[in-house]
Amino acid sequence: MESNRVEILGRQYNITGISDRAYLEKLAEFVDSQMRQIVKTTGTVDTLKVAILTALNVADHYFSALEDNPRAEAKVERKIIALSNKIEKALSS
Repeated sequence: MESNRVEILGRQYNITGISDRAYLEKLAEFVDSQMRQIVKTTGTVDTLKVAILTALNVADHYFSALEDNPRAEAKVERKIIALSNKIEKALSS
């Protein structure tokens, strides 16, 4: 399986399972921008706290989007689970 390297909040991560490099970069840029906004807003440098606050913000966007389009819930949920699994795998290696 092909591995792609991305940078999020100044750290390099090898991500496998997303073969579309442009899409992966788009995801990484989004996460990076969300995390940098949390750092800027809160002033915290604790990366775990930043990651949790970012996850809460993304979850908020997700649930807001579901209210606007309930039929998209299953598709989005599958993508979130798949991405979550890939992130966990990348962080454990």
